[in-house]
Amino acid sequence: MDRKFLLVVILPGLLILVVFSWFNIIGTNFSNGVAPADTGESEDDDIMQQEVHLRKNYYKQDGVKVGPITDQKSTEINKCITFDDHIEQMIADTNQVFVTMPAKAAGSSLKLFASACNKSVHQNEFDNFINRPHLERKFLTSSYELPKVVASHVYNDEGISDLMRDMTDKSLLIYIHRHETDRLLSSIIHVVRARLCGGFSHGLDTSIATITNGTCVVEEQGLVDKIIAPKKMEIACSQSSIFTCKMFESIKSNNPNIIIVNYKQADRVQAAIAKKYCPDILSRQDNVGSQRKAKSFVKLASTGSLVEIEDWVQEKRDHLEWTLKLKAGISCQAETKRMEKDLFSCADESVIPMFDRFL
Repeated sequence: MDRKFLLVVILPGLLILVVFSWFNIIGTNFSNGVAPADTGESEDDDIMQQEVHLRKNYYKQDGVKVGPITDQKSTEINKCITFDDHIEQMIADTNQVFVTMPAKAAGSSLKLFASACNKSVHQNEFDNFINRPHLERKFLTSSYELPKVVASHVYNDEGISDLMRDMTDKSLLIYIHRHETDRLLSSIIHVVRARLCGGFSHGLDTSIATITNGTCVVEEQGLVDKIIAPKKMEIACSQSSIFTCKMFESIKSNNPNIIIVNYKQADRVQAAIAKKYCPDILSRQDNVGSQRKAKSFVKLASTGSLVEIEDWVQEKRDHLEWTLKLKAGISCQAETKRMEKDLFSCADESVIPMFDRFL
């Protein structure tokens, strides 16, 4: 009886206990990642969750703050950098620095600084020559010693794309950036005050401006039709015509040493460059607008009333680019907007634009 009880009751119970314990151990290992659980879900689900987490939060890579990727199709990661920790060292490691910018983005100050830093007249002789290929060979043979710091306005994506393709690994390109709408308003004010009203017309139709007793009045319709819509002078040198698909493709395919800095940091850019190339030179500040003489007004087409040009551009701010189609034909604005979002959120408003070149 005892033996039958042992065979019928005790042994089956022990067997059930062993089997139960074995399944419990395997389940624990699965949950701890020892083996992937076969739940019917792919590993991509876990990867997707990790990507969503990264997109929601800023994170650090190699000690450098990196901006969030704003959507799943984004291929760029713009690294925030600082002057103290990164930019000064990057300049110290170079043999040549190029500083480029659109119109109305601290360009005059930076070009004056470059000329003083180089202790030469090259900057004046070859002003903005990055946009003029016929001057580049002349620049090469203009002197035995060539400037180590070159500053130039950029007119479109041609010259800067060529520069990124051809510059050496020991060269650094610093691009000075300004939000396009703000740049546009500043350029309109400059063209009105310094050119239409200030005597530096350079072929502009000055018949739309009348100067009397130190006051300059510009006809509103003429300003729109003859100056802004056709993008005359500085108005034409826009961020939108520089930051195109061609420029972004040049960055992706050539991987140049390039940093993008907000124009408000121009003094710090000068100081960082001077630290290596001309420590005896202080930063330079120049604003052509300070040379303006006549007070400038716009005569409204609707009422004939006079308003100051600064007030006029602010009132029209959110309608100029749209109504005049100033961005017609422009490409890759999404990339520019993503870059700007990162740039303006960085502590020193400076980034290294980086791309996944394999996508």
